[in-house]
Amino acid sequence: MPHAARPTVTLHDVAAAAGVSVSTASRVLGGSARKVAPEYEARVLAAATALKYTVDASAGAMRRAGDSIPKKAG
Repeated sequence: MPHAARPTVTLHDVAAAAGVSVSTASRVLGGSARKVAPEYEARVLAAATALKYTVDASAGAMRRAGDSIPKKAG
C-alpha cells in the first residue's frame, strides 16, 4: 500500500520559520559564495532540519533550463 504523501516544504516555509528572507535562506541552503551571518545560517539550518526540507531537483532543473538551450543562429 502506498504511503501518504507528506506536505511539500518550500524555501519560503524554511525562511519564514527561521525569520529570515527567502534570499538568505537560499544562500544558506544553496551553498552561495555570499556570506551569511552565522546566527542566520544556524537558524536556517535548524528550520530546514525541523521542517524536513529537501531540495527539489526538478525545480532547480527548470530554473536552469533557460541556460542550457542554445541560441538560434541568426
